[in-house]
Amino acid sequence: VALPKLETVCLSSINIERIWQNQVAAMSCGIQNLKRLILFNCWNLTCLFTSSIISSFVGLQCLEICECPVLKEIIVIDQ
Repeated sequence: VALPKLETVCLSSINIERIWQNQVAAMSCGIQNLKRLILFNCWNLTCLFTSSIISSFVGLQCLEICECPVLKEIIVIDQ
């Protein structure tokens, strides 16, 4: 599903380790226009972005992270 006008995403209480697995998946949903990303109560989330996908978030202005206790890295280097 493409959402080219999507500006804000709030993810709360999701049970996943990663949000975007690859750049193709991220680009196909239209995240290049995303301005605000909010994460709350994501108990299993370990990393947020990979180094290859971070360049897709050209419009991101605000990142809010709260109650994500196992989050170790915001940007993990691709291997």
